[in-house]
Amino acid sequence: MRLVRTEIKKIIASYAILGFVALSLVFNALLITTNGKDRYADYVAGVSETIGIELGYDFSKTLMGLPQSEYRERLFNETSELKNVFADYFVGEIAKTYISTLNLSGKAAEDMRAKYADLQNIVAEKAEDGDSLSLYFAGSTYSQHKKLFGFVMPTLCVEGIIITLLSLLFTLGYENINRTEQLVYTSKVGRFIVLKKYVAAAIIGFLAYILLMALTFALYFTANDYSGVWDSNVSSGFNAIRDIAIGFRPFATWHNFTVLSYLLATVGLSFGLVFCFSFVGFITGTSIRNSYIAFLAIFFAGALFLALPMLLPSDSYARFGFMLTPIWLLLKQPLWFTDGGIDVLWRNFETWGVCLSFAALAVLAVAASIKFTKRDIV
Repeated sequence: MRLVRTEIKKIIASYAILGFVALSLVFNALLITTNGKDRYADYVAGVSETIGIELGYDFSKTLMGLPQSEYRERLFNETSELKNVFADYFVGEIAKTYISTLNLSGKAAEDMRAKYADLQNIVAEKAEDGDSLSLYFAGSTYSQHKKLFGFVMPTLCVEGIIITLLSLLFTLGYENINRTEQLVYTSKVGRFIVLKKYVAAAIIGFLAYILLMALTFALYFTANDYSGVWDSNVSSGFNAIRDIAIGFRPFATWHNFTVLSYLLATVGLSFGLVFCFSFVGFITGTSIRNSYIAFLAIFFAGALFLALPMLLPSDSYARFGFMLTPIWLLLKQPLWFTDGGIDVLWRNFETWGVCLSFAALAVLAVAASIKFTKRDIV
């Protein structure tokens, strides 16, 4: 533990890493404050604390007993017109559109149909349970959901990943930068010190991510009132997915999520994704001595993983397989726990993707560690 503490102190003393954390906080503050305040959303949140989130006759009757205002009339009109959107929602049309758009055939087409056949069963359950008859933010739901899960959460995840990578590449390249490789790697601990370095960097990366998330959430939820919204169903009829092939369609999740449980699930899986990238940093940092070149290598590898699926045939299993890689999971974070859209072939892609990436990268990290112990110092 003494070596781990020493490496932690080195990382904390790095102005570049501390500077990036500070810049991330400033950027997040600007992202939140420049998005503007939705006063109608705040009104809905306040009303939901008083009269609940379950829509129906009792909700409408109680709502009309509140003081008259423009927002009350708008909310009454929106909630009284909302239907159970899952009652007549046939997802088989989505599968047909995707298969036609991508020219899928054979096993790929079968898997696409199977995914949406499973989703149809989930939709039937949602229709029976009345999941869509939940208030959320009423007419402001789409914009508010997108703000949190489409902008703030992905931004935080990217920042957590970069902080973890910077910490790893800094500590793994420290000896090369200070020309102390021969002294350190021939000591009693020897090259196994890289494992201590990994632990130290992972600790710093995760703690920095937690701190960054806590401060950003504190600012976000101060600016946006969620007090009465947490128990709303995230599959509210007011929520939607903007599909490039279908257009707007209901936000159907594989599991029954409230806004709070959906946020917690997203946060939890994002930590898994950061963990995956920590292995990427370890593999690259132990393979490339120069930290700057190592960071560029990760950047170009990420760009390559983004570009390759575009070059593959639309019905190629390899193309769909790329959607399970860390970089694509990061990009598709706003669709986690849903069907994932046109380029996802399997349900629960985000969970499978993180687990498979973790396992594959862990094996590569072990191989990189073994290779490092046999590498020439000079």
